[in-house]
Amino acid sequence: MMRVLKSKFFLAVEIVVVAASLVALFEIRSKKKAIEEEISALEGQLSTVKSENAELGARLEKTNFASYAELQAKRKLHYRRPEETVFVFYEDQSQSLSQTEDPQNSGEDTEVINPIRWWRYFFGPRS
Repeated sequence: MMRVLKSKFFLAVEIVVVAASLVALFEIRSKKKAIEEEISALEGQLSTVKSENAELGARLEKTNFASYAELQAKRKLHYRRPEETVFVFYEDQSQSLSQTEDPQNSGEDTEVINPIRWWRYFFGPRS
């Protein structure tokens, strides 16, 4: 029996078994590393989803209040209570900036800085 253990054939079989074991070990480690990376990525997604869930929960809590529902009705449906008075301010958009300027200054350079424009608007053009 000792003779078989000392033979070259048995040594070759041992080397093949050890080499196959090392290859399997490296494959297992690479798969383990890939799985660990995937787990860390999924944990990052989990924390993102948890924060989004908390934010949505807070928004849901906020919508359960009657004041929030009333505010949304006022904004979107133009709701008002009978005792409330609503003021609506309309901005006249028919006049542009060039129409509000003095017609005498229409030929001047438009690259004038803003403070000078205000000075001219209130106090007239410089002589």
